[in-house]
Amino acid sequence: MSGRELAPQEVLADLLGSADFPAQVLDPDAAAAIILRRLRDAGFQIVDASDAELGMAWWNHLSDRERARWAELAGTGRVVDAWELFKKSQR
Repeated sequence: MSGRELAPQEVLADLLGSADFPAQVLDPDAAAAIILRRLRDAGFQIVDASDAELGMAWWNHLSDRERARWAELAGTGRVVDAWELFKKSQR
């Protein structure tokens, strides 16, 4: 993950192209674009997540061991500091 905010299409393409997705998708980027277009056509509003929301999602996805590691590396025990450190490590 980079330090920039991820767009919904990038998140969907990542999911569709991952081993976590139960079916093989030949073109995850195109599939993500189609899903978003259909959602918008159906009246859904696609909203980008804020940096704070991305940080909390990242933190919640970590194991207890990974959380302890990032909290120690950040030196403050605050999620926001661990998130900022993580983003810097991805540049």
